[in-house]
Amino acid sequence: MSARAPLRTCLGCGQRDAKTAMRRVAITENGLEPEEVRGRGGYLHNREDCWRAFLKRKSLYRAFRRDLPRGDREDLVEKLRAQWGGK
Repeated sequence: MSARAPLRTCLGCGQRDAKTAMRRVAITENGLEPEEVRGRGGYLHNREDCWRAFLKRKSLYRAFRRDLPRGDREDLVEKLRAQWGGK
């Protein structure tokens, strides 16, 4: 029996992929953060098109259990660009 990698769904494109192929984002006291921290979170591919799709989503309530203002999402994408560069 082979071990399977955990799968996660990208909050941008909606595709399922290995957890190791994506980056986790979480809600902290400072808003959305692209870090491995405790708390409600989700996963995004390290691709600009996924980040743009993430910005267009109307509701992310299922992932974060609260609605997120567009400004918070835009701040996160800027942090992602600064930290990961994007492809």
